[in-house]
Order: sequence, then C-alpha cells, then structure tokens
Amino acid sequence: MSEKEDTSEELEDITSQFSKESRSWSVEEPGFTKETSNSLTEASDGKPSNQICETPPRKEALSIHDDTSTSSSGKNQIQKIPSEICNLKGIQKLNISSNQFIYFPIELCQLKSLEELNISQTNGRKLTRLPEELSNMIQLKGLDISNNAVREIPRNIGELRSLVSLNACNNQISYLPPSFLYLSDLQQLDLSGNNLTALPTGIYNLFSLKEINFDGNPLLRPPMEICKGRQLYTIARYLQRADERDEKILEKIFKIVAKNITETNFEFLCQKLNLAISETDMSTKSTVSLSERVHQALDRWKMESNDLSLTTAALRDQLTRALTIIGAYEIIDKITALKLFTCAIKF
Repeated sequence: MSEKEDTSEELEDITSQFSKESRSWSVEEPGFTKETSNSLTEASDGKPSNQICETPPRKEALSIHDDTSTSSSGKNQIQKIPSEICNLKGIQKLNISSNQFIYFPIELCQLKSLEELNISQTNGRKLTRLPEELSNMIQLKGLDISNNAVREIPRNIGELRSLVSLNACNNQISYLPPSFLYLSDLQQLDLSGNNLTALPTGIYNLFSLKEINFDGNPLLRPPMEICKGRQLYTIARYLQRADERDEKILEKIFKIVAKNITETNFEFLCQKLNLAISETDMSTKSTVSLSERVHQALDRWKMESNDLSLTTAALRDQLTRALTIIGAYEIIDKITALKLFTCAIKF
C-alpha cells in the first residue's frame, strides 16, 4: 500500500470519528467548525493537507443537541452543564435542546453575552420551571423554551429588555406576570398550546409585536375567536372595551354594597379585605353617613389593589368572596342579579 493511500485511510478514520462526536457536542468557533469535517473529507481524496483549516472566523456558538434528530430516534443524555461554561465570555448562541436536564441549568444564567438560547425539549426531559436568574442574561434576544412543562413565566421576565423573540409553545403556562408588558422590543411571541384563560389588557403596549400565536389556549378574555386572527389591534381593542365594562360593573357593585351593608358587616368586610379603618373614618363616623364611608373605603381598597396589578374582574371576585364569608347574602343576591342583567345588555 502506498504512503498516499495510508494517509487517505487515516483521514477517513478521523472524519468518521469527528462526525460521531459532533452529533452530541459540536462547537462552532474560529478554526473548529462544521466545515472542518468537509475539509477533512476533501483531504482524504488526495488534496493537500494545508487546506484543512482554512475556515473564516465566526461568532462563538455552542450546540449540545442531536443534529440527526429529524432522521433518527436518538436522544442526548446530558443532565448537567459544567460550571466552567461561565468561562465562555464571548458566547452568543447556545442550543441545548432535547436533553435530559432535571432542572433548568442555572449555570447558563452567568452567560451575560448570550443572545440566543434554545432549550426546547421535543425529545428530552420536560422542564417544569424557569429560574428568576434568567433575567441576568441581559443581552438575550431569542429564547426558545417550547415543548416543556413550564407552569409559570418568571415574574421578573420584563428585565430581559433585549428580548425580540419568545417561543413558549406547548407548555402549561396559565398566567402572564405584569412585568411581561415591559418587553418593549418583543416582535415574535408564540404561546400556543398553553393554559392561558386571560390576556393582560396592557398587551397593547407591546408596540413592537409583529407575530403572535395564542392558538390552543382555553382563552375566555378575549375569547379564542378574537385571537385566531392573530391581530394585536383586534385583541387589544376587545380587552380595552372589556375593562371599561368591568369598571362600570364594579362601580355599580360598590353602590349596592354601600347602600345595603350594616355597620357590623362593614367592619367585618374591612377585616376580610385587609382594609384598615383610619382615624379619619372614626372621627367622621357621626357626621358622614355609613353609605358614604363604605364607598370611600371601597375606593381606597381599589386603589391599593391596583398597585398590586390586580384586574377589575379579580377585584370583583375578591369582593364577592369576602361578602359571602361575612354572610352578607342579601347583598350577594343583588350582585348576582346585576351580573345576570349585564350579561344581556351592553353599556
């Protein structure tokens, strides 16, 4: 066998070994890319070996996934990311999809240069939660957490101010935290296949949104029919009108309560709503009517609750529960009659 043939067989062995390893752990950086494999193949055909590493520099990216998952049933078995990954100061793209993580690898949250993260688990172990430390990745523009079992989006998600694309389809998300409305650069949002029953009214503040998908959610507010068109203006307009309607209903409920509650039940109601009776209320007790004091107290409770980002519908339900607990059944009957009436008319 000639020296040339020996060299060709050796390079073919190297190429084969490289191809096997790259399926589960491939690194793209200057001098070590997928093109290296192609160059080795060309060299094995007899081309000069000095062509093997002539590859232009690229942005640093790390991929830990099965590149052949579309044509095979193989899965990766990575359960933990080494803490040393934080030493990759310039890494911008990371794909760790379809692996066997027991928990979200919190080590990743130290990668402040990261711009794209894919932790979709189509063929891997499903994650159930995301850490609040995720907000440390301040440069993150693209986040793919699809095909997991995540129940909640971190309450500080709004700190990811650079986020442009969020794919959270096929999870178990039932609620969007208030800070979600701070994602002013968000352009693509996929929340299809989750457990959302309501969208926040302030979603119209996400002016940059161009692509939205809420299909496959048990939405009541707005109804799924409104969301099928995937038009943000239509959704926002419906929510605004619904809020105006809820505000009018809540004001009518306040009047019913103020007109029908007793002094004793009023004190019990304040306790259930965690609403302290101020010294001013006590000093005006003899000069201001009970009805007026009740209405002032409920207005104050509403203002304090708005600071907690509670919706008008949530306030109405909370008030109704408190009235039920203190046994104000006559008032409950009147509120129920109001709800039935408002279902049949438009304000």
